[in-house]
Amino acid sequence: MKYLKQFIMVTIVILSTASASAQAIIDEVVDSLGNVQTNSWADEGSGNWPGDVETPIIVNVGDSITFTASATDADGGALEYKFAIQPPGGSFETKQDWSASNIFTWHVDASEYGSDITVLISVRNDDGSDYMGFSDDYTYATYDVNDPSLAHIITPIIMYLLN
Repeated sequence: MKYLKQFIMVTIVILSTASASAQAIIDEVVDSLGNVQTNSWADEGSGNWPGDVETPIIVNVGDSITFTASATDADGGALEYKFAIQPPGGSFETKQDWSASNIFTWHVDASEYGSDITVLISVRNDDGSDYMGFSDDYTYATYDVNDPSLAHIITPIIMYLLN
């Protein structure tokens, strides 16, 4: 009986390791400005940070930025993508929930004005188990959002302060 228990435990460990390796992993995310993000938290099991993209990237209120994500699944399973945005001091807001679409367009609005706006891109496969608890893998990019409509207000203030 003792040997049977040890055999069962070893079998369970081997099965668990095999299923963990089948997670979806982000290969890259490209934005319509030409920035390429190749970081992946799940890559090699520990993530490969910091970002490939010089941060922060400057965008303006009114811009539309399109993201195209590419990911792979070792088992060739169907992939789903999710895109969320976190404004300064705010919480992540899902802009495109889980779907087969790997393309998302962010229409930058005035509520996102400020520094360090994070765009979070997540991926999962169709095996029903999210490796990280909320997705199989994720990456992100950070943007600063300018509001050109405020230039006529801010410029005189800055000039006054400098003099």
